[in-house]
Amino acid sequence: MGWGSNIFPLLIVTASGGFTGVFVYSPGPGFKNLITSIAAQDGTDPFGNAFLGGQVSYIQTGPNSFEALQNNGAQLNFYTATSAAGPWTNQYSLQSDASGNITFAANGTMELNPAGVASVTGPMVIADTPNSRATSAQLEVHNMIGMKARAQPAAPPAGFGLLYVNSVDDGLYFKGSAGTNTKIASA
Repeated sequence: MGWGSNIFPLLIVTASGGFTGVFVYSPGPGFKNLITSIAAQDGTDPFGNAFLGGQVSYIQTGPNSFEALQNNGAQLNFYTATSAAGPWTNQYSLQSDASGNITFAANGTMELNPAGVASVTGPMVIADTPNSRATSAQLEVHNMIGMKARAQPAAPPAGFGLLYVNSVDDGLYFKGSAGTNTKIASA
C-alpha cells in the first residue's frame, strides 16, 4: 500500500530508537517537504530533513531560508536554517511560568510593530539576563535607551508626560500635559 491509501483511525508511535515520531509532509514525503514533526529528540528523517524534538512546524520562506516553530509546553522556540538539512539555529524564545511571567529571549533585536499597539500590564524589565528585576518600577532598563530625534510632540493627555530628543538641537526634553516643554540636557 502507498502513502495515499493508508487511513489510521488510531496511530500509536513509540519514542525510542532512531527515526521515530510523527512526521507530516506536503505535498508528499521528500526533502524540503517536512511541514510538521512530533519527536522525542532532534534527528534527521530518511529524506534528509533535519527535525527538532518536540512539536514543531516547518516552512520554507525562500530558496535558502527555512523557519521552524517548536512548542515545548510553556515555551515557544523560533528557529532558522539555510537548508532543510539544518542545522537549526534558535533565534528567540517565548516562555511563561506558573506565576504568569513571560520571558522573551532573543539572539538579535526585539522590535515592536509601530503599526499595532503593544501593551504591557505590569512591570517590564529590559535586561541582559533573565529574572534580574531589581526595583518595583513599571519599566526597568539595565543598559541604555536609544531615542531617535523627532519634532516637538503635541501635549499628551492629562496625567501623562513625554520624554523625547528634539530634532532641532538634539537635546533631551520633557513635554508635560499642560504643554510645558522642559529641556533636561543638551546634546
